[in-house]
Amino acid sequence: MDLISIITNAASGLNVCRAQVATASNNIANSDTPGYARQEAIATDTTPAIEAGTNSYVGRGVTLQGVVQKRDQFVETQINTAYANSANTSAQSDALSTVTALDSQTKGGITDALGDFYSALRDLNQNPSDQSLRQAVVDKTQAVSTAFNGTATSLASARTGLDANVTSLVNKVNGLLTETADLNGKITLAVNSGRTPNDLLDVRQNDIDQLAQLIGARPVSDDRSGVSLVLPGGSCLVSGSTAVTLSVQSDSSNRGHTNVVYTGGWQSVGGFDVERARRPAWGFDQCA
Repeated sequence: MDLISIITNAASGLNVCRAQVATASNNIANSDTPGYARQEAIATDTTPAIEAGTNSYVGRGVTLQGVVQKRDQFVETQINTAYANSANTSAQSDALSTVTALDSQTKGGITDALGDFYSALRDLNQNPSDQSLRQAVVDKTQAVSTAFNGTATSLASARTGLDANVTSLVNKVNGLLTETADLNGKITLAVNSGRTPNDLLDVRQNDIDQLAQLIGARPVSDDRSGVSLVLPGGSCLVSGSTAVTLSVQSDSSNRGHTNVVYTGGWQSVGGFDVERARRPAWGFDQCA
């Protein structure tokens, strides 16, 4: 082996070491980055080409095979499922926590008003001719009416607040869906070009985690390095580089409260024609 070959081997070794140190530094810097997966620089020996004696070859050093992510697909699937289940439970809990008017422990609520009303009736039953007891029944009847009206107003206010939250949630979800679809296109292009877009994969995983926590969306990987997103019931949100758009509309059959619907993206996502470009969000078919 000549001097130039020796220097070349040393240079390739230094380049691999530099890549490994840089990868370790990147892992440390991103230890708290949401969605980030630890990376590893894989070194491999270079195919020897210098023959030395019979059936003997002198190696040509080391080369960088690539920088790969250390992901556990099984664990990530379990985490995503846990996020989806938690999202459903949290949504119900948050909605019910706003309905304080039906809390039986609330002072001055329907429970107290009805209790006082029946108590006044029992007292009047013992002495029907007592004018004060009659007036007490009238007063308690009015109190019951006031309690029911107040409860109805409180429930309406809670539903209005939930509608506002849904509108805000839909805007955030649409942004994440669009970004995920865009990342699908970029990742597929990079993979087809022979590259490993680790940073893009991390960003997409973070978006997927957020969507799982917000609406219970679950990823379905394809053979093109893309990820489709579906709701637990099979409703398709993202397919390839196309994402549907969620919107809110007033539901006349539900006192004008908010209903979430799909708009657009049907021919690319589900193969439907334009006439079917609007339907309830929870009734869409599987991804194409």
